[in-house]
Amino acid sequence: MRGILNVKGLFYEPAPNKPRRAACNAEKSPAETDRSSQGYGIQFFGEACSRAYYAAFHAISAVLAHHGLSFSSHAQTLAAFNREFVKTAVFPADTFRKLQRLFEDRQLADYDWTREVDKQTAQKDLDDAQWLVDACAKYLEKTLGQPL
Repeated sequence: MRGILNVKGLFYEPAPNKPRRAACNAEKSPAETDRSSQGYGIQFFGEACSRAYYAAFHAISAVLAHHGLSFSSHAQTLAAFNREFVKTAVFPADTFRKLQRLFEDRQLADYDWTREVDKQTAQKDLDDAQWLVDACAKYLEKTLGQPL
């Protein structure tokens, strides 16, 4: 069973799938940060920004999935993470600003053919994505009571 979609685009996962969904997303995050670092290392700064965003996106998706939440768009996912975990002070207040900037930099890198991503932007994205992946992993380990 896939889950039930309500009018706001929210998927309610059946209970047995919650841990599996969270684990799948949690496994994707480190792979994306590795790919992002590789892109940065060979000076593909746009690719590094894109991969950094996806690392952060999969990390927050894992946290949301652990609580039975899944969304049909990136904007809904980011907004739900902000509402459920940043505004409630589970994660620091600047977390959502980092997520928004990662999303905007990925948009620029993937879709704006007239501008390039510079080295400093790519490095900031890498650092912020790594911080977010680590913070989400720590949160999940704490709530699950076991290492990921």
